[in-house]
Amino acid sequence: MGKGVIVEMSAYEKGVELEKLVYHLFLSKGYDVKHNVKLKGRSGVEHQVDVYAEYSAPLHVSRIIIECKAYDKPIDKDVVMKLIQVVQDVGADRGILVTTSYFTPDAESTAKGYPIDLWDYIKLREILSEIQEFREIPLIHENVFYIKPLMALEEARDKIKETILGEKIVYYPYYEVSGQLLIMLTEGFLRKKEREQLRDVKVLIDAYTGAIVDNSRSGISPIMPLLTNLQLSRDELEALKTLAKVGSLSVPALASQLSWSEAKARKAIQGLVARGLVKTTKVERTTYYSFIKPKLEELTPLSTQVTLLKGEPKDGVLIKPTISQTDIENSLESLWDLKINEQKLIYYPYYVSKISRKGVEEIRAIDLVKKALEEKMQRVFSQMVFSGTISL
Repeated sequence: MGKGVIVEMSAYEKGVELEKLVYHLFLSKGYDVKHNVKLKGRSGVEHQVDVYAEYSAPLHVSRIIIECKAYDKPIDKDVVMKLIQVVQDVGADRGILVTTSYFTPDAESTAKGYPIDLWDYIKLREILSEIQEFREIPLIHENVFYIKPLMALEEARDKIKETILGEKIVYYPYYEVSGQLLIMLTEGFLRKKEREQLRDVKVLIDAYTGAIVDNSRSGISPIMPLLTNLQLSRDELEALKTLAKVGSLSVPALASQLSWSEAKARKAIQGLVARGLVKTTKVERTTYYSFIKPKLEELTPLSTQVTLLKGEPKDGVLIKPTISQTDIENSLESLWDLKINEQKLIYYPYYVSKISRKGVEEIRAIDLVKKALEEKMQRVFSQMVFSGTISL
């Protein structure tokens, strides 16, 4: 039997290894199991199924289709929809989607109301740990890392002056994206000229809120939301992409670029100005608009500042990412022309506590790497406690 998903394998080999692991898991539970089979549906179409499991009860034979995805990136709704269609066509009782990664919120919403179970990396690890035979199998997720706290729990407690009602060490998810960024360099003193240069950059993304962030000395600070979180209209999105590509434009010039009416261009620009994404510059009687574009090459990532440890932490609360690789690519490639080469998921440690202040319950957060109170994250953690994501 295989020993989990191993780092040195190719993508195909990892997929096969995960399928074998799931095959043996269901076999150990008493199912009649087949690996890599073709099942003909009611439509007459043949479906390739990773793992097929049957369990014979006195009055019914339970039929389960299991699809395995040894991915580093989150699984989107399209994969879930495909499994739903196969389950319905084959007439199976249930479908299970197993991944070494995570599911996007859209994927989780799509599965609701259907006989579909989603097993992400954490769920799979929990199921394996319940069975003696599988407890020692190392499920290594290749691009997942964590940072060890540099501050003791007692030291963190000492920073909280109020009465502590509950506490947890929380590992918060960030994506660190590596890629090549096309930037323009201005050279010369009297006769200035511009030239293009490709620069290797690392960009830090808040994997829960969906924002580009900077790892500054004072803490990890949001710089700009990803496009998916800006809730732009289609026209505003097209206008922003044009400004990002072309540069400063007047309303008539933008209208000409997009073959729009000036009224349509002006409405889109006004929406972007209202959101603080576009600034105005007046030259004589003409107003020019330009995208307030953060310089990705000037932002500080995590991997150059701290030691990354392979895998997931064994203690504390693990917060799942809620954004997909597609969300990141759409923003960074559309607005900055960044070509992404690699994406790491990094879990960052915070101390989160519930305190009583003048009879009112509040949330406090401490950065366990920088050893400082983290006011920027308190609102995020407060929402998590309120929603039940974190139990204190």
